Amino acid sequence: GHFTIYVNGQKMATEDYRIVPQRGGYVVEGRTVITSQNQSVDLKSRMELDEALLPKSYEFESRGNTVKLKVEAPLSELEYTSQGKKQSDTVRFPKDGAIIDSNFFHHYVLLLYRVGAAQGGSTVSAFVPQALELGTMTIRNLGNHTYEMDSGEVKVKATTDMEGKLIRLEVPAAKVVVEL
Repeated sequence: GHFTIYVNGQKMATEDYRIVPQRGGYVVEGRTVITSQNQSVDLKSRMELDEALLPKSYEFESRGNTVKLKVEAPLSELEYTSQGKKQSDTVRFPKDGAIIDSNFFHHYVLLLYRVGAAQGGSTVSAFVPQALELGTMTIRNLGNHTYEMDSGEVKVKATTDMEGKLIRLEVPAAKVVVEL
């Protein structure tokens, strides 16, 4: 898929992603290129998911900084590199956890597919790699192919077509719109 990302009505970035079936699940790769004032930032991600769209591993890279998560029970391995300094830790990644990297809007596509068209809504544990934080994400079906995803800090409104394909995301507080 391909998204165009607008901030305050101005095109600021593009995102390309692939969701590829593999034995026992999926491989999901994404690339976001942010362009502003003659400067370009290239962000890459790779995630492996099981058949239920639950994460098995995640990698993020930008300008030599990385985040790597290998999901295992009861403790998952987390490794991150920032400004050449590598650190490792273990985290208790929840059984129902989702990875919502704020640099990649295709993660919301995966979340919507995972929760389906639940009428009342769903709440899942969400890991935000950049902040190294774990919280919750509540997804509400607002009807008419529109969903609200709320982490408490960020509210995202998603619109899908009749087949469930994401066609538009809005982050009103940040004045961000993401479109096909």
